[in-house]
Amino acid sequence: MSPDQPDLAVPARDWRGPARWLMLAVLYGLAWQILLQVSHVLWFLPAGLRLACLWATPSRRWSWIAAGEWGGLAAVTLYRGDSILAPIFICLNILPFAIYATLVLLARGSRAQEGIGNPTRMLLLIGTGLACATLVSPILSYFLPGGAGMARGTLA
Repeated sequence: MSPDQPDLAVPARDWRGPARWLMLAVLYGLAWQILLQVSHVLWFLPAGLRLACLWATPSRRWSWIAAGEWGGLAAVTLYRGDSILAPIFICLNILPFAIYATLVLLARGSRAQEGIGNPTRMLLLIGTGLACATLVSPILSYFLPGGAGMARGTLA
């Protein structure tokens, strides 16, 4: 190739980036399941993990977080013999993530937050968490045992 001609070859894609995000998605899904086991109704640790990960990750990478969370929940649901296409699975496991992602996107934009060392950022994070919990709680109370709706639901 002569120096006057541009290089038209497509550069090789680096596989390490997607592999790293896949590994983080799997670890996130495992952490979600572990925190679920030590949580209870008033102290739901996976919600805090979800909020922290969405807050600290650029929105273009949220699909990896969703894959980790939903993959772990789907595996446990299928293991129990339940359907992942049932409306109750979608309402208890998919919809809360979508609500969190929407509110985090509205609160902080599409870029990841560098930190929460600033009191304003910390209050914004806490306020976003409260808004998320406020919007997700009626859905969970409707579908979980003891709620007004169908008592068949469980969170994975």
